[in-house]
Amino acid sequence: MARAGPRLVLSEEAVRAKSGLGPHRDLAELQSLSIPGTYQEKITHLGHSLMSLTGLKSLDLSRNSLVSLEGIQYLTALESLNLYYNCISSLAEVFRLHALTELVDVDFRLNPVVKVEPDYRLFVVHLLPKLQQLDDRPVRASERKASRLHFASEDSLDSKESVPASLKEG
Repeated sequence: MARAGPRLVLSEEAVRAKSGLGPHRDLAELQSLSIPGTYQEKITHLGHSLMSLTGLKSLDLSRNSLVSLEGIQYLTALESLNLYYNCISSLAEVFRLHALTELVDVDFRLNPVVKVEPDYRLFVVHLLPKLQQLDDRPVRASERKASRLHFASEDSLDSKESVPASLKEG
């Protein structure tokens, strides 16, 4: 699934161009942003381009080549995140979403992490308590219960039992 190509870091200029916001408008006003990858151009890293997007509620970065979610932590108002068909391969990268407490819909389909991490779905459900939809499927109450039982003796991501071994090692 690794797609070769140049490293492309998302820039504030690209965000402004894709969103139609002029140079004098405040990026914090933006509520929805869609930057799907194209055949010619695929984003590999977020950089610091999302820092000013504090009001963003919906982000679509599908069909890119993202290998890291570093920089996503600034989007604390985010409710919907589409990362369909990217290159996210570890729970350590997924863990970067833990600061995004408003997330209700996340899509990681066709990312390597979905196939290589056996506890991926339970981990994401545990990580994001408000999550209602994961990978185009509703989160069931039974999954919430299973994730609590699997990852936490205490209901905290700070507890050693709640962090998968692959994160502790990495």
